[in-house]
Amino acid sequence: MMKSHKITRGIILAGGKGTRFDPFTRYTSKHLLPINDKPIVYYPISNFIKNGINKILIISDKKNIRDYRRLLGSGKDIGVSFTYKSQNKPRGLPEALILGEKFSKNEPFALNLGDHILFGKDIDIVLKKIFNNNKLNTIFTIKHTKTREYGVLEKDYKGQYKIVEKPKKTNFRDIVVGIYTYNKDAIKIAKKLKPSKRKELEITELNNILINQKKIKIVRLNNKKNFWFDAGDADKVSKISSIIKNYEKKNKIQIANLNEIALLKKLISKKTFFKTIKNKKSSYFDYLRKKYENNKNKN
Repeated sequence: MMKSHKITRGIILAGGKGTRFDPFTRYTSKHLLPINDKPIVYYPISNFIKNGINKILIISDKKNIRDYRRLLGSGKDIGVSFTYKSQNKPRGLPEALILGEKFSKNEPFALNLGDHILFGKDIDIVLKKIFNNNKLNTIFTIKHTKTREYGVLEKDYKGQYKIVEKPKKTNFRDIVVGIYTYNKDAIKIAKKLKPSKRKELEITELNNILINQKKIKIVRLNNKKNFWFDAGDADKVSKISSIIKNYEKKNKIQIANLNEIALLKKLISKKTFFKTIKNKKSSYFDYLRKKYENNKNKN
């Protein structure tokens, strides 16, 4: 019987040149640009913290890694641990597995792309179930219309699955989203991959090898209950911001407010929470004060 593991470690890959965000990316990382009142990277981080991952490795390029340190620090204010690793240049998503090998300590871990945003009615239920009882590597898919832009999960006449990267034509609609769980088997494979024509290691090749070896689980997300976005350019960021703003207003919540998550998950004390938000005047912190100020002295 295959042994299950609880995943407590996660990697956020926040590298890349960010050329589609020029001129912003001349001075900072694209994952630090805003979606409403939060940096893009807060969204993948929140999915980790909400679902039991409290040790997080941030991987970015040498130029911008210091910006992540300034933003997130050690993680003490939200009751988690952030560590940082820089990469010389982007060499594809599987490089995150190789760079994170020491961090993972031979245990299964989660990987999330720093500009992929995932939220909805049952996301936390799905992720918590996988993170708390992980047995295999995992990919997540969601139905999407723009299949030419992503890796698409296809099935042949024998019932064998295969991911096809940016197909010009396909009858399938399940695309692979940018959150995964991996173990040391995946790291071994990543180390043996050869660069593609793009001179990068390809995550699709890695996942297809795991599919052929029957070492990966496919989890389909309900696209009627949940939202997934790739914040890959300025136009997408504008559209995502509008959707999230409306969703937050309708549901009277904030998505990816790390300080709120830390309080509700009891990762920090009320004293730490109120000390952190004191005298901060942005809408991010105004939301917290309005919602929790009356409970300041309650047990």
